[in-house]
Amino acid sequence: MPKPPPFSFPNPPHLRTWSHPRLYGLPLPKPCTESRKAARELLQNLPFPTTSVLVQLIPAPHHPFASCFTIMRGGTVVGCGRSEAANPQGALMAALISGLKQCDFFLSDTTRLLFFLPNRSLIDMALLLTKHTLLGFSRTFTDALNTFLSGGAHRVVEVRQFSVKWSNIPGKILREALRDSLAEVPPYPTSIPPKAASLAAW
Repeated sequence: MPKPPPFSFPNPPHLRTWSHPRLYGLPLPKPCTESRKAARELLQNLPFPTTSVLVQLIPAPHHPFASCFTIMRGGTVVGCGRSEAANPQGALMAALISGLKQCDFFLSDTTRLLFFLPNRSLIDMALLLTKHTLLGFSRTFTDALNTFLSGGAHRVVEVRQFSVKWSNIPGKILREALRDSLAEVPPYPTSIPPKAASLAAW
């Protein structure tokens, strides 16, 4: 069975969402053409030594909620991996945390840490510190950002929304290979509601 996210107590209501003076790039509820264009140009022309983590779903037969992360150092892909969960948001959050942990090696000399996420709801959930089903992942994410930003006033974090339909996104071949490799992996176990499990046992 998949390992659940770590337990965390929720923040009080007045501290609903994590924020920081050096957190930039959060998209508007309805991103304008200019912000989408800026995010696309940035993704296709990443400066060195920027470290970036891109997360997206890679659905495959029997694996509808598979996701992957791509780590980039400037415009060069330096790592990737996949995750699965029982729902899309859980899969994306798991990939986000895995990618963040694996890029730790590059953060010592990184001043600009970028995240490219596929939808606004994932961005909101990653920064949400009140009670929700993926609070453990959100806590892990925001604690890691705090640690990175505490390394110096010159460090910044940016969160950008991107579209999987964009062309020339770095790491496309690796993501396709990860999706194809799911054919050799057993289907992700689905949870059975307690009532249904009791009926089946009876």
